[in-house]
Amino acid sequence: MVKTKKFGKHEIESIIIPEKRFREALSDSSYDIQPLGHRTPIEVPLAIGEYLGLEGKTVCDLGCSYGYHFPNWARCGASSVIGVEKSTPKTPSSIPQKAHKSFPSTDFKIYRGNYFNLLQKYPEKFEADVYYAWGFAKKKQSFKDSYVELKKLIEQMYFQCQRSNPKYLVS
Repeated sequence: MVKTKKFGKHEIESIIIPEKRFREALSDSSYDIQPLGHRTPIEVPLAIGEYLGLEGKTVCDLGCSYGYHFPNWARCGASSVIGVEKSTPKTPSSIPQKAHKSFPSTDFKIYRGNYFNLLQKYPEKFEADVYYAWGFAKKKQSFKDSYVELKKLIEQMYFQCQRSNPKYLVS
């Protein structure tokens, strides 16, 4: 649920995560979830899912690390979750396999490599309804410039794949 509050001339939207969904996510301890800054991997997908409605949608998680958000993208109804991470972990992630056991109707994949390059080279593999990227920036480039570049890249993919559904880039 989204609530809007007025503060003087300004309106601020707050996303309220349903308590039942949040408690389910908190009780799911098999994913070894750690807090990451202001939000945790639990809260971010739940808030985005509540705001956008992910039922039956594909989420492309850019910079997914081990796939910490995967279970909660599925919990919000995503039918497919595509993760892209440039670094290769020392140990393979078991999160996609565990998430698939809990959410068998959701398809989970992680690709390794630079997502700017992968999205340009294989747009059909990374076609999604929602693109999520958190705290990204290319070397020697500001966050704003990286965001603008990624937005242009997703718009290119949108036209290349000739899809009519809207795309969201959340960061």
